Amino acid sequence: MKYLNFKKIIAVVLSIGMVFSSSAVTGFAADNSKKIPTLPNSYINKVAEDIDNEYFYDGTYVDDWGHTRKGRQLGATYTKQSTEFLLWAPAAIDVKVNIYATGDDNDSNARDIGTYVLEKMLVNGEWNGIWTITIVGECGGLYYDYTITTTDITHIGSDRTTKYKIQDPYSVAVSKDGKRSYITDTSSVSPEGWDSDRHVYVDSTKANTVYKISVKDFSSDTASGMTAGGKYSAFTEKGTKLNSAGELVSGIDYLKELGVTTVQLAPFADFDGDSEYEILNYNVPEASYASNPSDSKTVIKECKEMIQALHSAGFSVVMEMPYTHASEENPLEKSVPWFYYRLNTDATRYTTNTGYSNELATERMMYRSYMVNSMKYWAEEYHIDGFSLDLIDCVNVKYKGSSHVYKWLDEIKTSLAKEDANLVIWGDNYTKEERQNKTSIFFKL
Repeated sequence: MKYLNFKKIIAVVLSIGMVFSSSAVTGFAADNSKKIPTLPNSYINKVAEDIDNEYFYDGTYVDDWGHTRKGRQLGATYTKQSTEFLLWAPAAIDVKVNIYATGDDNDSNARDIGTYVLEKMLVNGEWNGIWTITIVGECGGLYYDYTITTTDITHIGSDRTTKYKIQDPYSVAVSKDGKRSYITDTSSVSPEGWDSDRHVYVDSTKANTVYKISVKDFSSDTASGMTAGGKYSAFTEKGTKLNSAGELVSGIDYLKELGVTTVQLAPFADFDGDSEYEILNYNVPEASYASNPSDSKTVIKECKEMIQALHSAGFSVVMEMPYTHASEENPLEKSVPWFYYRLNTDATRYTTNTGYSNELATERMMYRSYMVNSMKYWAEEYHIDGFSLDLIDCVNVKYKGSSHVYKWLDEIKTSLAKEDANLVIWGDNYTKEERQNKTSIFFKL
């Protein structure tokens, strides 16, 4: 955050009709319709649709009385007595979980705990595409990844297999580099007073002043007067002044003086390298913003402290999330090759409408479920008040030869509203090149 002109606000005042949770804000681009992808009627897409229909799993089940209940969850479910691992991988022929003492083999106390073979999960005698194992005993604080032997989705049942080592696509905590998942119960890793923290929902009865900032840029300027430069904890600092002197306030007090009502944070889910818009692990806070990036619990706790401080100051917190594209190292693609990313007709390259190389396939039911469950998790566990979807029009799709638009965004909003109707969803439509050529998306408004 630059403090060169105290009275200049980089913000946008949203009208009442643009902040309802049932409406997505897509007015940030000049011509949104050009961003809606047109997909080929390819064999790959047909196979993926068949896999969705046969193996779709959203972590719920219908009981004998017709009620939908929460069932076994994908990822690692930890208790002190045991840890259950569930991985959705319908193209795989073998899955193993590798348990480690640390997140890095170079750590002084690094050692391999063991490797265990997962079994197919059967429901009424039929496999549902999930691999599972329950390890009895205390696993909290250990790390793990998967070794998966799999075909791509068009060669299921053949011997054209590849072996990958991946972190859990459903990780809620990871190692510093994001390549190993961490076993913990994130609800038990919270700052003092977290149980009293409450959502500060965007008030749809009035105009709202939204300020977009990245966690790093908020305090990285040496003139900011904050001691935790570029970290989550900078948001907890009060009474800071420009250049640590004079009367010009900085930090969270600066936002309050500007009259900001909503803070939109640029992506702070665990990203790959230096690009916060290329997510490595969607359900994990970025480690480099913590005071100790190697301590998975510190990362979780300090991220919650940031949100707690913003809520205490009266701000709604909207999380920007690039669910439409991801890092090449994101584990989703290797868990089910050729399923999660959009490909050209002969699968020789990933397709893109955005400038980002790996565009995620929102036309897949399993990925839309992943998106919704991810947003639910951030809202429940981190008390996020809403979401700004990067390149939001890429959620909807058309198919070649047809003008019909499949409005998957409406389905996602409806599903999220069932969890909490007060959560807002809006978004922008800037491509990678457009974003790199401007300091803030709000400068053009």
